[in-house]
Amino acid sequence: MEFEPKSVIDFFENEYFIYWLTSPDKDSDRYWMEWMANNPSKVEMLSNAQEMAKGFRLANEPEINQELSNKILNNILIHFQNKKNLITPRHQEPETTGQRSISDRPFWILVAACITLLVILFRPFWIEENYIEEENIEEITWQVKKTSPGIKSTFFLPDGTMVKLNSSSELSFPSAFSDTLRSVILSGQAYFEVQKDENAPFIVSTDNLEIKVLGTSFDVKSYPRIKQKNVVVLTGEVSVSNEEGNILHVLPSEMLLYNHGNKGLSKKKVDLERYTGWKDGVIIFKEQKYEEVFEILSEWYGVNISVEKGIAWQGTFSGRYENETLENILLGISYTKNFKFKINNKNINIYQTN
Repeated sequence: MEFEPKSVIDFFENEYFIYWLTSPDKDSDRYWMEWMANNPSKVEMLSNAQEMAKGFRLANEPEINQELSNKILNNILIHFQNKKNLITPRHQEPETTGQRSISDRPFWILVAACITLLVILFRPFWIEENYIEEENIEEITWQVKKTSPGIKSTFFLPDGTMVKLNSSSELSFPSAFSDTLRSVILSGQAYFEVQKDENAPFIVSTDNLEIKVLGTSFDVKSYPRIKQKNVVVLTGEVSVSNEEGNILHVLPSEMLLYNHGNKGLSKKKVDLERYTGWKDGVIIFKEQKYEEVFEILSEWYGVNISVEKGIAWQGTFSGRYENETLENILLGISYTKNFKFKINNKNINIYQTN
């Protein structure tokens, strides 16, 4: 939604402005630079809001009443709690508790608290461990979905977005999204079918990438142990940025690649089923080394595959399997490579006979 302030006060009710004041980064700088370029007549208004924040002259501003001051403080406190809890998503709504609300406090206490908070936010090394408790900040509720090796999970987020979480993955998300932003944190691999909401972008944050969409279906693979990360788009369009501030737009049937070495972004056309078939129970191998094949099978089925020393694997393997048992897949591969295997619960030994 385009921000159209009518007065300086409107800036303090805008969560992006609060974020920019407290935690400026390349993305927020870029957003406000573009906003100023598109709104030259309101640049002075923004500048006045910045100056007001620096001096925090709330008590001297006749147009700011107690209700508005409470809103401003709540915005800052909510963002401060995000930083205190080291939560990546920038804006969340606090859950309702039985604690006394911010609005119950005398106005002079609100002013003093805001000044103190701004000082702390600009000097993070002064933060006390018990500061949040002293201010009676309401804790933000986050939920975490995890999957073990060999296990996949399907569930829905608060906005109706469907998620399919691959094995050995984790997704963190708030119990309720805000009206202007939907943020989740991913470690591992997940497929998303995002409910469209032009007023609230959907953002997936990983350790190296930020994926932003309005409504589309896409797959993100970002395991910490794997250096190469990728984003595959099935429908719609996504915007992907890395930690260096570079941005690429990815279209259907395209895969974005992130190189951990040079932190570069690139993209190419791909066969969607090969990279996203896992969500439908499809495994596809395409001219892959046998060591890679066994690693993928180990992760897919949650087993430990050990290969007898001395076996020389020549060539590569290609194949497609849909909802197939591990035993049948190994039988098929063994016919071509002349090996045998034993299955003992979750341990599989591959060996050759003379």
